[in-house]
Amino acid sequence: METVKKRKKKRPSDIVCSGIVGLILALLALVCILPMWHVLMSAISAPKELYATSDFLFLPVGGVSFEAWSLVWENYPILRSFFNTVFYTAAYTAIGLILTLLAAYVLSRKDFMWRTPLLVIFIIPMFVNAGMIPQYIVNYNLHLTNTIWSIILPGCCTAMSILMVRVGMTATDSYCEAAEIDGAGHLRTLFEIVLPLVIPYVSVVLMFSVITQWNSWMLPKIYLSKEVEHLYPLSLVIYNMIQQTEGTGGMSIGINKLEEYGPSIQMVTILISSLPLLIVYPFIQKFFERAVIIGGVKG
Repeated sequence: METVKKRKKKRPSDIVCSGIVGLILALLALVCILPMWHVLMSAISAPKELYATSDFLFLPVGGVSFEAWSLVWENYPILRSFFNTVFYTAAYTAIGLILTLLAAYVLSRKDFMWRTPLLVIFIIPMFVNAGMIPQYIVNYNLHLTNTIWSIILPGCCTAMSILMVRVGMTATDSYCEAAEIDGAGHLRTLFEIVLPLVIPYVSVVLMFSVITQWNSWMLPKIYLSKEVEHLYPLSLVIYNMIQQTEGTGGMSIGINKLEEYGPSIQMVTILISSLPLLIVYPFIQKFFERAVIIGGVKG
């Protein structure tokens, strides 16, 4: 005879606590959604009406208008810079991931005699940074300035990423020993045995790398001059657009029109730069949450 377990009745205090937590989470979600909603409504508002208002927008002012979008498209190489950013982000993430996996695998092996000294060497840069000037001198002497490598190589592999992935790999010792007994080499063990087991950690590294490179404008501004404007990423183009809307800036439209269209152009550029990440993030969020939970338990 099957026994039917009765569902445990919730106490009034549990119901009140659940309601309070749900209300707090709803308010936090509202705080996160409202700024993006304002940006979206501003981006599709009539530019002159938007310039004349400073209120929060629940609906577009002056009706739905894509005049600012066409203005941005006509005066700036948005499409070219977008594909530049996609390439930079993909290359930055791929190179950084390969280096991170190799370094984390070596540092996670207990039989590696230089593991402790190398760990110390990797940890020191996390607390001591030489600064931007030495980094620029190194890139300049390596003839990387005004090339795509000055955007891709610096910072593609960080000590934080290596140590994070290493934490996950330290739990795979038994699998590595079994693979070694079966005759598998280190590369095969890493990519066929260890990598599938540390996907949550890798997904976090991938997400951080993508966000870092996608939003990066400081390094392109330092290493790319106007002579190689065709190499500008989207973030630098958007930075220049915002700077130009706050002054004369050399934009090809009139100064009066520039002043009126400034707020609309800024909102459009914010939306253009944020939209790809907002679309991609929900698909990798589950891996990020899993890595945080696993890392918190094993840490």
